[in-house]
Amino acid sequence: MKKLGFDLEELNPGYVSDIIENYGIDVKYPDSQKVFNILLENKQLLPTLRIRGAVTFDEYIKRWFLAYNSGFESRPSVKVGKESSTIPDEIVKVLMAYHFDLEAEEASKMEAAHAIMMTLENLTGELLEEYLDFRLKEYGWLCAWGSTIRAVDFCHPTKGMLQVKNSDNSENSSSSSIREGTDIQKWFRRFSRKGGEYNWASLAELTGCDYLSEYDFRRYSTEVLKSNPQAIRTKL
Repeated sequence: MKKLGFDLEELNPGYVSDIIENYGIDVKYPDSQKVFNILLENKQLLPTLRIRGAVTFDEYIKRWFLAYNSGFESRPSVKVGKESSTIPDEIVKVLMAYHFDLEAEEASKMEAAHAIMMTLENLTGELLEEYLDFRLKEYGWLCAWGSTIRAVDFCHPTKGMLQVKNSDNSENSSSSSIREGTDIQKWFRRFSRKGGEYNWASLAELTGCDYLSEYDFRRYSTEVLKSNPQAIRTKL
């Protein structure tokens, strides 16, 4: 980590607690400080938080807790989704209508449906994170909301850290390289080349939670959208 105005080796939970108290840093959620304490055992995974210049430790701590709070408060069960501001390329609809011999209205509906599918694909990753937080918390696993640990989605005081992906083909080289030399374990939900096959059994083995299943995840996700339809703002 670069351009921080403090020595990583001096960081410890007691020092952090003193700064939180002395500077009145807003720790809204008790789990956030537990996550930070685990992070201090893996200082190489401190996130950059888009910091461009040198900052003091108290400034960094404040930004870190703001990031955690923002991530937690943006989970699908409570967030208000945003409509995409991207205007689709008109030629795609023209070519679709030509190739499939569609009426203009049919092509427009397919275009709108595609936009919704893209929105839902992104939302699925967020729902997966919230579902796992719901199921794994009683087993001691904590969600690193707001990307507050680099390349890590869940952490445990004694069982290490976990990177979660929705599909086996959705990891980029950057997150893969960060795992090297760490105890970060990786798990993915679905097999991209095997329709209808999922990877929940391996997560149950990793975490000790036997309640995890595709059926349970789908049930949880539909209940979230039922209780908070504003999570999706795009309309057909």
